[in-house]
Amino acid sequence: MNNQTTNPQGQNQARQLRAAIAAKGTTIKATAEAIGISPSSFYRKADRRAEFTLEEIRRTADYLHLTSDQIKTVFFDDANTMATP
Repeated sequence: MNNQTTNPQGQNQARQLRAAIAAKGTTIKATAEAIGISPSSFYRKADRRAEFTLEEIRRTADYLHLTSDQIKTVFFDDANTMATP
């Protein structure tokens, strides 16, 4: 089952990630290529069907110029653990 359907926080995190990508004026495809993964892999991870690695989080944050608060909101749950599928 798609975790977005059962996890409202996962839906919010996915929306915030897409908003950060749009705010930079880029696309998911360009972001995926910039961090070194395929667009299909990025979509799965953005939709919380797979996990971002810590290195992918770092690269994404650098590419999108995310603040530490944005990183926490987009990639980690309320307990400050990585959001998982």
